[in-house]
Amino acid sequence: MLNTGLEHGSFLFNGNVETMASFIFGLLEGGMLVAPVRGGSAQFDQTIEQLMLLIKS
Repeated sequence: MLNTGLEHGSFLFNGNVETMASFIFGLLEGGMLVAPVRGGSAQFDQTIEQLMLLIKS
């Protein structure tokens, strides 16, 4: 999915695709762990929004 996004211009991040995939997985996993104590789904939604900004720039 990341490769396709890069090829079509939907994603514009620098670096290795596999490394970015690991980073995204870790970010989402961590977001799910802390969301219950830091604002619930609203906090997790903000994490997703920030992630999308990161991979589109």
